[in-house]
Amino acid sequence: MSTNKNPNELVTCPYNKAHKVLRLRLAKHLDRCARTSNKPLELAICPFSTIHRMPAHELKAHMLICEDRGAMSVEEPQSAELPAQKAPKMPDLEPVVGCEDWDKDEDVPTYNPQAYCEKSLIVRSNPGQPLAKRREFRESERRRLASLQ
Repeated sequence: MSTNKNPNELVTCPYNKAHKVLRLRLAKHLDRCARTSNKPLELAICPFSTIHRMPAHELKAHMLICEDRGAMSVEEPQSAELPAQKAPKMPDLEPVVGCEDWDKDEDVPTYNPQAYCEKSLIVRSNPGQPLAKRREFRESERRRLASLQ
């Protein structure tokens, strides 16, 4: 948008002439109105400013006189970059051969956290149970902890 325009000025929506919108809110309004409009494909969007909407056949003429075209550079910038260099080739790696054989290890029972907690001084809880079962569980836990101490 050009800097010399008043953002508080009322402008007319190109999709619905009955819509009067503040220039400040026009971009947001156009996005919403284009989605709900029954002719969203008929209007082309200016590549320099998204609030410029016009019939597709007028787009080329508009691009020549668009006031926001100065904001975008048409020329490619001159770069002082060095030409692209090839990445150095990495040496081929040899596959790693393992000397361990897990099948030869002795069989060990799996870890059981419940059994560990029953043998250790760990305070457990029993959520999600009825009140009577929770009370019974707390009493059994007190007896268990007292016997472990």
